[in-house]
Amino acid sequence: MSLIATPLPDHEGAEKHEPINRRMAGPVVETVTLERRNGCTVEKRRRETRDGTLHWGREHGHAPKGFRTKIRAVYGGRASRVLNPFAGGGAILLEAMRLGCRVTGDDLKLVARFILKCTLEYPQRFAGRTRPLPDPRPV
Repeated sequence: MSLIATPLPDHEGAEKHEPINRRMAGPVVETVTLERRNGCTVEKRRRETRDGTLHWGREHGHAPKGFRTKIRAVYGGRASRVLNPFAGGGAILLEAMRLGCRVTGDDLKLVARFILKCTLEYPQRFAGRTRPLPDPRPV
């Protein structure tokens, strides 16, 4: 199950969430590449996803907006809440924020707490701002 399916009701069953997961990850395809090792050609087979929302460059398109709308519909038009008391670097909370959820998180470890703050607060605080880089030439 992906994070998108987590705030949705489970009474629908896993088969109802399958189309959402397929939209997120895309279809699974097997790829075959040929590699040369020690003078021999070796086939390398991998199963990977293609064309889903999770792939780079597609996270801001039409699909995430549809997922946000679906989550809000389940919660009566309001944003769902996500609590992560052991958030670490905040990856789950960041993805939940991208889906339009209200998030709360913390961690006992100070380094993890600092990374969490940088992951969740600084992008919101400094979004759209640009600052000049220091001159790389020695003084």
